[in-house]
Parts: sequence; structure tokens; C-alpha cells
Amino acid sequence: MHLRVRFESPLHRSDQADYMTYLSIDVLAQERISDTPYIVGKIEMEKLHWFDAQEDGYSLLHVCDADSAGWLEVYEILTEVGKDGRLRADLQLEDFFVHVFLMHHFLLHPDIEDRVAVLDAAIRATTTNDSVVATWHEAPHNTLLTDAELAELGFKKIAGSSLIFRDNHFRYKFGDAHPRGRELQFEGNAQRESWLLNHWNGGQAERTVGL
Repeated sequence: MHLRVRFESPLHRSDQADYMTYLSIDVLAQERISDTPYIVGKIEMEKLHWFDAQEDGYSLLHVCDADSAGWLEVYEILTEVGKDGRLRADLQLEDFFVHVFLMHHFLLHPDIEDRVAVLDAAIRATTTNDSVVATWHEAPHNTLLTDAELAELGFKKIAGSSLIFRDNHFRYKFGDAHPRGRELQFEGNAQRESWLLNHWNGGQAERTVGL
């Protein structure tokens, strides 16, 4: 199995909207006989260039508010009221980080049992050690993983919120046990890909392997 990552980002930053990068990740598994890759999982994320926006003089509150209500809520949960970009002390986040990633959707074919290994590989491939990764742990967003599995990946809960986060500065249980990731054997085929695409985003996803 392997991952294919696509992203959309502006070539030049001249507006507060230019501090967002959009990422789409396909989880691919080959058919044993033909070696044809099929999509058996998808992840959708956004990256906020948190440090760059601050360095360029933009208000993080305005950057998040201009993007979406979801990002505004993330900002309000992670920071202290009335102090632009100052992190809440009780969350015990590192004082310095470069990016905040918000994972909107994560879907795997139900026959894939090792969901932890897949999500860990995706996070390692797209984020850095000075990043924070956040997601909503509630329907209809990301409910594939149990609380125990998310804790194994380093995610922490926030009191009074369904937002969970992981600070990549810190070590986590799965990473310590599997510093190079954990091998996963899974065969893709047309039927499994069809199920995935039909259940992704209300059936609006398209097959793009090979493009």
C-alpha cells in the first residue's frame, strides 16, 4: 500500500486567504494479479501556515474567520480570548509551531483493520515535527478510530469540545513502537474502490488513479 498526496497552494501570497494549503490523500492498494492500484481510502486536510501569517503581519483570527466557520472555531478553541494567536496554556502546546493541519474527512474501506497504521503514515507524510494536527472527533467527520487508537497516535481531547489535537513536537506511543511505520498487507480491487468512492463525499468522488 502507498499514499498519493495532491495539494493546492497559491504561487504568491498577497491576501489573508493565501495562507491555506489544501491537501487530498488517496490510500492506494494494488490488485495482486494485475498490480493495478485502487483507491481504498481518502483523507482531506487543510494546512494553515500559522507562523508565516503572523510573520507577515496578518491577524490569525481574521485569516481563520475569512476561510470558514470551522477554522474560526479551531482558532477560538486553541487560543486565549482577546490575544491574537496566543495559545491556551492549559493545552500544553509548544510555544512555537509552523503549521496547523485540520483533517476534515478520513475514510477507509471497512476491510482494512489496521487503521492506525494508515493514518499515522498519512500524518508523517504530510506534516512536520513543528506542526499541530487537529480534527473533529464526531459524526459525520472522523469516527473511524476509537479513543484508544487516537491516543496511541498522540491525539488529545479538549474539555468541552469535540476537537482533538496532536502536537508533533512530542513523542507518541505508536511512533515509539513503529518509528518507520507498520507494514500493512491489503489487496485493492474494483469492488473495494467502488465502495470507497460511493461513500466518500456523498458519492461525488471520482477515480483518479493513473492521472
